[in-house]
Amino acid sequence: MSLSYLSLFFFTASQLGLLISGLLLWPRKNFRQNVFLSLAIFSLAICSLYNFCFSAGIISSGPVFFTLAKSLSFLIAPCSFLYIRNILYPNNSRKKYQWVHFAPFFAVLIYCEIYRLTRSKEYLDMMSNSPNVWQFYNALGVSFQYFSLLKVVIWFIYGAAETLLIINYERRAAYSESVYDYKLVNWLKTYNLLTMILYSSLLTQRLLNIQSVNLDFMNETSMSLILIVIALWLIFQPHILYGMDIAAERSETNPIAINGHEEYIELSDLSPQVHPMFEPDKRRQYLDTLNEFVKETKPFLKKGYLIKELAEAINIPVHQLSYLINTEFNLHFQDFMNLQRIEYLKERINDPELQQLSLEGMAWEVGFKSRTTFFRAFIKFTGHSPSEYFGHLSKPGDAPSGAAATA
Repeated sequence: MSLSYLSLFFFTASQLGLLISGLLLWPRKNFRQNVFLSLAIFSLAICSLYNFCFSAGIISSGPVFFTLAKSLSFLIAPCSFLYIRNILYPNNSRKKYQWVHFAPFFAVLIYCEIYRLTRSKEYLDMMSNSPNVWQFYNALGVSFQYFSLLKVVIWFIYGAAETLLIINYERRAAYSESVYDYKLVNWLKTYNLLTMILYSSLLTQRLLNIQSVNLDFMNETSMSLILIVIALWLIFQPHILYGMDIAAERSETNPIAINGHEEYIELSDLSPQVHPMFEPDKRRQYLDTLNEFVKETKPFLKKGYLIKELAEAINIPVHQLSYLINTEFNLHFQDFMNLQRIEYLKERINDPELQQLSLEGMAWEVGFKSRTTFFRAFIKFTGHSPSEYFGHLSKPGDAPSGAAATA
């Protein structure tokens, strides 16, 4: 890649990052929810902008900007961690200690500024003649090899902590059968994956210390590339960040209709909730329409049935139907269809025609397109493989625990 293309790459990443970081703070009601994500993206954007200035040969004219870019790099990992923690655990008691995560940023900023003010000529000469990061830290009297490795290790620890937060949240949500905004949680997983890719690549570079690879170049391009991916993701899927409330310290019950029966589940006060897309009466009307259509026409028996087809059949907009299924059943559309197929199969287990079929034949009969999908869905919703389930039912008075005996 030529210098001009590299400069354009850094400039594009920085502008996308600055745009997204500003947009995240625009709605006042979402400020507290997105402020740390905005800071993390802003820090990445400033680092990319610095890389652009350096590659274009203009960095020596901005010592303050140079110091700011190096300091802001210490905010990326802490702010990413605080963003995920505050989304999943808004009532966390450790919020009053959040300032501790900003201590490295202020320490580096103050140290560099003191050096710049007291030894300005050396500072400017170092910026002009020593472009590499390791020379910058060595000029400050800091061992780059250990300092850089320590910084990246801390970043990796932050990333691992983010992963544990998400795993623990989903485990608790599954245990309590809470309804939560799965799109938001999936975004947090994606964001965590991207940051872990960044931290892991930087850590690998520092640990291996490959002489044939320019580590500074790999560092800069990795950060800018991750920034572009995050920015584009947020641009094309803005709904994951807007129109959501963090549940207050409360617990409530909501009715959920499953196969015509209403069940009640507790909503965890830790779960991020979405704004209602329609009023309760409209929701009930849509839910009744959906249940009635599924019961009477059994669209799930069609292989490859799409949500668009169902939405057109019952005259409900696709996005509203998807929202209804997600919030009422806590399932994706395909999982919802697979659940209906399995329930239908369990109801017809004594049908002589069905009993003559193999397990693969049964799966094909009720709308599954493959044996693998059938087995995975069956285990997910019954806790047993098809052979185990039907084997138990073939024995008088014996039914698999946790599954409804429909024979």
